Amino acid sequence: MNNHVSLSSEEASVLDIGAGTGYLTNKILKVMPPANVVALDLSVGMLNQTRANLIQERLGFVAADADKLSIRQASMDKVFSNLAFQWCSDLSVTFKESYGALKPKGQFVFATFGPNTLCELKESWLSADTHTHVNNFIDHKTIERNLKTAGFTDVIVKTEEIVLYYQSPKQLMLDLKGMGAHNINSDRQHGLTGVGAYKEMIGSYEKLRTKEGIPATFEAIYAYANK
Repeated sequence: MNNHVSLSSEEASVLDIGAGTGYLTNKILKVMPPANVVALDLSVGMLNQTRANLIQERLGFVAADADKLSIRQASMDKVFSNLAFQWCSDLSVTFKESYGALKPKGQFVFATFGPNTLCELKESWLSADTHTHVNNFIDHKTIERNLKTAGFTDVIVKTEEIVLYYQSPKQLMLDLKGMGAHNINSDRQHGLTGVGAYKEMIGSYEKLRTKEGIPATFEAIYAYANK
């Protein structure tokens, strides 16, 4: 992403949407004054974790939804987000909010997940029941179209598939929970998943094990756009 992102101006104001525990915020702070950076997350608990991890007295914190930013219009030079937008239910609304927060000629840069993400987990659940347990993420063409509809120009969208390996399906589940994963699909199961179905999914996933471990594919989508 670095080929398209510039943080050279010390006067630029930066918003990190879905800051989580502060991973991306910390990267931004290495080249930007804390007073110019705002960490935003829906979870107050996550923001408290960011505050504890970064210990920056002048860093701004906002508890808000990506679909309703509570940020002054045309106040940000750059809006960044790392692996937060895949949990949003309507990216057309999400992108319009980010567009509104940016100053003219502002830059919008984010990473999210594409539809091939967790394909192994999806296949394993299909052997257990007919419910949707894994989010159906938006493809890169739809993301590009939504960005342009929101008003963005100079839109660039790239994809990359990354395969990670885990000791067990349970370890993958814990990693996803730590990432803030939740099921936003309308046909998801409402209520607890049965023990039998869960065990069947685990058994099916175990059949995919390699010498490296349990594979999990993540389709990363990187997007860059200007206002």
